[in-house]
Amino acid sequence: MDVREAIIRTISYFDLFDRPLSRAEIVAWLYGGATPAGEVETAVTALLGEKLIKEEKGLIYFFDREGLSGIYAARKLFSARKWARARRWARIFAAFPGVELVGIGNTLAYDNARDGSDIDFFIVTAPGMIWRTRFFCAALAAIFDLRPKENDERDKLCLSFFVTDEALAMSQLSIGADDIYMHYWTRLMRPLYGNAGVDELFCAANPGAQPREKIRSTGMLRALFAPLALLPGRFMADWQQRHFPPVLRAAEARHDGSVVVSETVLKFHVSDRRREVYERWVKRVDSILHEARQNR
Repeated sequence: MDVREAIIRTISYFDLFDRPLSRAEIVAWLYGGATPAGEVETAVTALLGEKLIKEEKGLIYFFDREGLSGIYAARKLFSARKWARARRWARIFAAFPGVELVGIGNTLAYDNARDGSDIDFFIVTAPGMIWRTRFFCAALAAIFDLRPKENDERDKLCLSFFVTDEALAMSQLSIGADDIYMHYWTRLMRPLYGNAGVDELFCAANPGAQPREKIRSTGMLRALFAPLALLPGRFMADWQQRHFPPVLRAAEARHDGSVVVSETVLKFHVSDRRREVYERWVKRVDSILHEARQNR
């Protein structure tokens, strides 16, 4: 795949979420791996000349997507509000016994959150602590009425993705050889609090992962929460599984990757749109590549 096609594939993915890209982001997030910045700049200039893409206020998008810069400006403001809440709660969650890393995924990770969206947490735990950790985090969020509900997700805390440090390779959760959603979710996940060494292990297990923020620690809070480790972990696991809602059990039974329940991975994405995103991405890429061939 040449650099022109890689750029088109990259812009096409973020186009699905109404997210224009800066030149630096195209270089950093280029589909297919690292390419010298000079080569990417040359190819971007050529695509601009062919009027396949347009640049406005330092942001690049396809020529038929007028107005994306305005949408992104609004979403950056929404994202800033959500980041303030995300950092505050990440600090608390990271202090629970067994928590090794707390990060943020999905659209907030690249400052593209909608006003009404929730905040997607990704939490790494020590082996054998995954159920206990979810119990603590979910209980605290419930006490403060911060769990997402139907028609009430704005700034709520989505606690639907936990793994142990034995299961850091996100490729195990991919739904195919080219799970484009998981590809970019992994690359752009932003760790906030926890153990920097675990962040390094995550990057080693997921080539292309790009943490962009210094990992902070929570020493004082950890000391405060340490007695929670004495609570019965097996009871917490059994209680949570007994109270799974029917829709979650049905999704788990499909074995389609939307819901995964094990001692190393808890993934509760009942509305998993990855197949739909992949199909839309392929269709968009094919359309733009066809237009590019006609222009040459």
